[in-house]
Amino acid sequence: MKIYPQEEYSIELYDPLETVILKLKSATLAKNKFVSNWNNQLFIGTIEKDKFEINLSKKVSGNFFTLKGEFHSKKGTLEIKVSDRLKLFFVTTLLFILIGIIIAIYKNKLEVLAELVLSVFIIRYLFLELAFNLFSKIILKKLKNIVKIKKLEKIDSRNT
Repeated sequence: MKIYPQEEYSIELYDPLETVILKLKSATLAKNKFVSNWNNQLFIGTIEKDKFEINLSKKVSGNFFTLKGEFHSKKGTLEIKVSDRLKLFFVTTLLFILIGIIIAIYKNKLEVLAELVLSVFIIRYLFLELAFNLFSKIILKKLKNIVKIKKLEKIDSRNT
């Protein structure tokens, strides 16, 4: 079982690689630039010759999930994963809950212990999983609006 959700896709493109990279660059703000209005572009990130790593340009939600891609001619792979910022927030939250569990065990407060353990599962499965599913669909939809994708196939990561 993976702690953080992640999805991998294999894609097939309509356009040649050069056209796809140009379209992505026109919709992406470079990560190292300082601007006051991030909403002028759909994505923020880095795009190289045949690889890219982008986030949505929304100030809060865009920083939580990352889309990595690699192209080989008209085929490629995409990987949507939880960003390091959200992982840090999740680990910090779990650390506070763990401290609460230790204190609840020390003070023999079983009802508080049950609530704290339940909160770990709620945060992981309800908030993190739901947010990941929602934003992975959003980021794929925005990518499809820019880059014409002929075929998008989910790779089953349990078999690999």
